[in-house]
Amino acid sequence: MSELKDWDPDLIPTNPSWRALFEAQKAVNDALLSRNRDLLSKAEDDRALIQSLNAQLKERKRDTEREFMLIKRDAIATLRAINLMLLSSLCSDGHWLTHRARNFRMKHIAEICANAISQMDGKSFPTWDDDF
Repeated sequence: MSELKDWDPDLIPTNPSWRALFEAQKAVNDALLSRNRDLLSKAEDDRALIQSLNAQLKERKRDTEREFMLIKRDAIATLRAINLMLLSSLCSDGHWLTHRARNFRMKHIAEICANAISQMDGKSFPTWDDDF
């Protein structure tokens, strides 16, 4: 009877068989409420964990993108330096290139290299073994 004291007395059945049914139903309802509270608590914990993992993945993605951009910049700078060395020693028809012609060739080759590198997004970098 002590567990039913918080209920309105007019709603508690007086017939003993109905009273037993009422108490059983109240016990089931209490168990369901407890289970629902546990599930809601677990869902909140899972939600917090998912948000934490999502934040970690976003940070790792940003770090990877930054590293890739640095590698790309280094590759472009290296290719341009190689182009400068090669083009400065090139001649056409036995004559040294004029500065204007050399600059035009260097710009053209640098654009080709930059375009090739920019198309490498999502692909692996070629290695020495891939070329030979």
